Amino acid sequence: MTTSKTQRRKGYIMLSMGRSGTNWLKSISNATGRMGITGEWMGPSKLGKPLRSYNAQSYYEEILQHATTPNGRFSIKIFPRHLRFAQANFGFDFIKKCAQEHDVKFFLVTREDRFGQAISALKAQQSRKWTDDNGKLPDHLRRKIRYNYRKLCDYYFDIDAGYNFWRSYLGINSIDHEAFVYEDLLPNPAPFFESAAKHLGVAPPESYESQMVIQRNAETEEWRRRFQKDIAKHGVHPDTYNLRQPSASISNALRVLAHKPIKSSAGRI
Repeated sequence: MTTSKTQRRKGYIMLSMGRSGTNWLKSISNATGRMGITGEWMGPSKLGKPLRSYNAQSYYEEILQHATTPNGRFSIKIFPRHLRFAQANFGFDFIKKCAQEHDVKFFLVTREDRFGQAISALKAQQSRKWTDDNGKLPDHLRRKIRYNYRKLCDYYFDIDAGYNFWRSYLGINSIDHEAFVYEDLLPNPAPFFESAAKHLGVAPPESYESQMVIQRNAETEEWRRRFQKDIAKHGVHPDTYNLRQPSASISNALRVLAHKPIKSSAGRI
């Protein structure tokens, strides 16, 4: 992979997991027009062309192009799956390359309310609505959401695994970073933006008002109570343990025919 010939820029990268308040932070910073254009630019849905049209360098350069404001500052939001996507499809560590070629500040943004985060993630996944649309979406286009104890358990554990991935990644690479918690920023997001603006060499946002509406509502709290009751009564859903399952292989098919014990495949963990 070649080294980018573009001028060294200043930027920041938010490392997080979904439903951690990063869309709220993004709405405030992007409104300034001078702090980069925060987005999940590494995801395949953000690419302007089919995946096969890119090599590692063109993929890397397009991400920076999307993330950069006219003053040359950039900002990117990255989840663990984005980093894995780049590694699996293009064979390089986007963060490492970006830090080598540009002046990057890293922020780890987490959320303490894991129950609320899991519920928010499930609702967003089912409705395909990641931000509040202020009632603009027609009723016939809205997808119904349903409480699902098994999926909430999955999200709860996956979110924690994602945060642990970032802490391990930052640690093993000895990357300096600042950590912020969503609940601490809600009443006053100034510390995050002042730090980011200082690094970028620009003025912080004039206002911390956001067009985004917090999606938490009475239904969210009802699901929280129901989820906590299910956990108290049933414990963690069995599927969350990633129990070893029979491997779908020719050898196992032959073992079944021969009335022999079958071999299991390993779980994800």
